[in-house]
Amino acid sequence: MRRINLGLTQAQTSLIAVGNAKALKGDAHWGSLVQHCLLTNRFWCPTKPLAPYIKKAVTGIVKPLKPPPSVKQWQPEAEPDVYSDDEAYSDTERMPEGQHPGVGNAARQAACYPPPSQTAQEVSSRPNRKQGRQAQ
Repeated sequence: MRRINLGLTQAQTSLIAVGNAKALKGDAHWGSLVQHCLLTNRFWCPTKPLAPYIKKAVTGIVKPLKPPPSVKQWQPEAEPDVYSDDEAYSDTERMPEGQHPGVGNAARQAACYPPPSQTAQEVSSRPNRKQGRQAQ
């Protein structure tokens, strides 16, 4: 109730309350607001073309539209890949042989993705690519 009071008393320019006037009149606080709106000519009801639709929508007679049969539900796997294959694997996983995009030779591929049979010490003992280039 405190937030409603704040909204009603601190409104800078206007306040729009949407609801059923008959139901709101049953409450002491909202009833006085509806009465004030009626007395000051600030009360608005939907016009005839909208009234039947709103009544059906509120009572649940109007159901959401279903897409036509020609429109299929969007499926992300049907879209072309927007991510590279590198993003599909974490740093600890090894990509399948020959599927590393952009790498032309097997030696470079092996340097990037060591076989799972190698231990961490064997991998760390190999010179990194920068050290190998400097030595050349």
